[in-house]
Amino acid sequence: MTLTPFLDVVKFNYLTVELIKLSWRDFIRQDNPVAGALLSKMGYTKEEKIEVKKEFLRMLVRLDLDPARNQLLTTFFETYLTLTDEEEYTLQEEVKTFKSR
Repeated sequence: MTLTPFLDVVKFNYLTVELIKLSWRDFIRQDNPVAGALLSKMGYTKEEKIEVKKEFLRMLVRLDLDPARNQLLTTFFETYLTLTDEEEYTLQEEVKTFKSR
């Protein structure tokens, strides 16, 4: 009986998705909640951070999900895209204009 010391017991083959190389703008019109959450991991500049979050919030409104799903997506999103207090204030001012449109 011969034992092979380098026997593959489990082997995984998978493709990787490098989110940082994807443009967040290509995904904002999708009706896919996962795409919305992953916007925070996609490629954007520092100057675009507020705009990315604003579009994420628009997507949440458009998707009209239940509160639990909204909270899950928002928590994931905000884990990877954080705004300073000043950026958050700017975002809040811009969001106020949504209601008047």
